[in-house]
Amino acid sequence: MAQADQTVQNATFPTVRADINNNLAALFSDSSGATAPTVTVAFQDWIDISGTDAVWKKRNAANNAWITIGTFAGAGLSLGGAVPAGSIQYFAGSSAPAGYLKANGANVNRTTYANLFTAIGTTFGVGDGSTTFAVPDLRGEFPRGWDDARGVDSGRAFGSAQDMETRQYKAAFNGSNANSVYVNGPYNGLQQGKDVNSAVNTMDRYFHNWDEDYETRPRNIALLAIIKF
Repeated sequence: MAQADQTVQNATFPTVRADINNNLAALFSDSSGATAPTVTVAFQDWIDISGTDAVWKKRNAANNAWITIGTFAGAGLSLGGAVPAGSIQYFAGSSAPAGYLKANGANVNRTTYANLFTAIGTTFGVGDGSTTFAVPDLRGEFPRGWDDARGVDSGRAFGSAQDMETRQYKAAFNGSNANSVYVNGPYNGLQQGKDVNSAVNTMDRYFHNWDEDYETRPRNIALLAIIKF
């Protein structure tokens, strides 16, 4: 860890030498530290060691924000530019890998995760309203493509959640033939022209053979949803 103010004092030799050594150390270590350097210039490097893994950041051209280049994890470097901030993935491990956060609805710091904040803003929660924001909470959820004016799932706001729902099934007797029945649903027309009692018994088996629980779901496997920062 080494940071300096990038200036050399006009002082006695020992003080000047100390300033030179401190600035060289900061240069050699890319201003590594748990907080951002107090003096910054465009395209300056900083190794942020505030988290579990060191994050390589660079000052942008306007010198008003840090851009994440990559994350050091073990002996490797995960480049941040390869995957855009805000990208959602599923991971076959119980903790998020370097460069990612769990998509668990947590409030995270707007400065520490500036790239992610720029990408998603407060769509999934405002946090404390000033210093934090929320990441999406995908625990136990199935993602669905945003309708985006297509009309298949109209009326949905981007990033909004939707409760579970089961399609309605209807069965009605055909008025022109007392011995036929009409089923509206996945088995549409299956019982047309059949004996009424047989049809009712068949439908009863269909409805009662379904697994009854608190939700309707396909077969699935639980994986960890993560988001790139």
